Amino acid sequence: RVAMLASPSEFSSYFEGAALGQLAILLANPLLLDPAYHKSVLAQLLVILSEVPNESAGRLVEWLSQASAPLLRRIVAIIQQFLTVRLYHTQRIDAVACAATKALGILYCANSLIEEDVALEALHYSAFYNDAVNSEVNLKEDYLRWRSDEEGTFSFCDEHFVLDTASKSRILQYDAAAQMTQVFEGALIR
Repeated sequence: RVAMLASPSEFSSYFEGAALGQLAILLANPLLLDPAYHKSVLAQLLVILSEVPNESAGRLVEWLSQASAPLLRRIVAIIQQFLTVRLYHTQRIDAVACAATKALGILYCANSLIEEDVALEALHYSAFYNDAVNSEVNLKEDYLRWRSDEEGTFSFCDEHFVLDTASKSRILQYDAAAQMTQVFEGALIR
């Protein structure tokens, strides 16, 4: 079924109706915590999920915001484990790591909707922090990618929910240093 999801001719139809719900159900499968399924199943699911158009992503966010806290926690844990293993194993930010981060973004948005509803239990924001991102990724390079004018460049700075407070603080330091350098260079030119 996942192989069928990944075939280009079938790809666009899976962003509609019940098939989108099936994608959410597949993500909740506890077998995906087993790294044996990461490359063959989970990677493909995350790439598909990261390509969901905004309208369908909004529908998916609404559905996931109705999920129980334990179910949402399990899906977040599956994707967090995948992202962590992927970054430690490949030692680089590849398309699949980007897809996993974007999938976490959908879950983060769903969790934000849950926070607005007093009757539902939301996950703590720290559940979205990723240890590998915060310890293994060169945040200075990531900041420079974020500040570059290149279209389509991925940066964890755009996906702030995976960054812990220490990482965000370092990024603010890089930004302050860059601004001071820019002001200094501007003063020299005048």
